[in-house]
Amino acid sequence: MTSVERVLDYCSLDQESPAQVPPNLRPPLSWPSHGEIVFNNVSMRHSTQTYLPLDLDHISMTIRASEKVGIVGRTGAGKSSLIQTLFRIGTLVDGQIKIDNIDIASVGLDDVRRRISIVPQDSVIFTGTMRSNLDPFTDYSDEEIWHALEEVQLKTLVAEAMSDGLHSMVLGHGKLLEFDTPAVLLSNPTSHFTSLVEHSGSVEAKHLRALANAKLSQQSINHGCINDGMDITSN
Repeated sequence: MTSVERVLDYCSLDQESPAQVPPNLRPPLSWPSHGEIVFNNVSMRHSTQTYLPLDLDHISMTIRASEKVGIVGRTGAGKSSLIQTLFRIGTLVDGQIKIDNIDIASVGLDDVRRRISIVPQDSVIFTGTMRSNLDPFTDYSDEEIWHALEEVQLKTLVAEAMSDGLHSMVLGHGKLLEFDTPAVLLSNPTSHFTSLVEHSGSVEAKHLRALANAKLSQQSINHGCINDGMDITSN
């Protein structure tokens, strides 16, 4: 019965917004070209039930282009919810989110979710080669993939430690988090800024530096402890 109830729950889920909007309403191919993010009085909840409390309650802030922002708070404070709103996950109860002066509510879900990249707290790995995990839709050449690996200092690992290079089967989960970042870099130029979720040191500081050097706007959520005055970009 539990399985049947779960299936019925999925059947009753509200339909998501359209994946695409009419061509004349789509943002330019270069969007987002700078990565300025503006939250204007944003309220959000994960449920559609209006009697439940808000997960974000009237949040307003501006993240300038190429700015690195750390979001700190206790468990359940809404750090991950803030990131999810950028991908239009959850129910926006009030307010507006603009990226490069375009309201993301007016953008189709496909464009929003393909043009913004995230290194998630919990990674997903698919059975297959290194290449198929980094470029599942075969959008990029081997040269571009090698360049992305080099940007995050992983080219040597793949070239020397993996006998078949890009065609090697992927490593275990212990190494998986290291390969999220080159997948993000590969999505350029359609992804112009990154939401980076740092999970208690699983994503190393060198990846933060690599992305910072690439001048990508970042939101870094840390599910650990930072001492006052700690330099998170140091080894």
